[in-house]
Amino acid sequence: MTNAPFTPAVDIPDLLWRLLEGAEKDPESLRKLLYNEPQETIIAAFRAYRDAQVELADRLVVTNRAGDSTEDTLDDLADAVVAMGKLVYCDLYEGRMDLPRRQEWEGLPTLIHVFGDVYDERFDLEIDDVLDED
Repeated sequence: MTNAPFTPAVDIPDLLWRLLEGAEKDPESLRKLLYNEPQETIIAAFRAYRDAQVELADRLVVTNRAGDSTEDTLDDLADAVVAMGKLVYCDLYEGRMDLPRRQEWEGLPTLIHVFGDVYDERFDLEIDDVLDED
């Protein structure tokens, strides 16, 4: 395993970006897409989403771009940025785009919860528990 720096355009699987593009930032659209995917695809996409979220939140802390935000606020903001898709995510991660204004953060749509909801509904399992087994 190498310690190469995280590069969003390379390190986040296209599978996630395709699903998010198809959902167009809408939780119900993502839910419908995930209902047509096999269990392994949902797990892989959730893992990629969560990894992208964590990487962005960490990056915002390291670069101090989110100021004195709490960990929960950073998680929600990073979730919303992932939901915006590959281009926005990469531009924000790399600092080529400014974060949304702080007063807008609370109203930004988030999507990570949809993966867990669908997984629980379809397979009667908590998706986090499945990942913990890996």
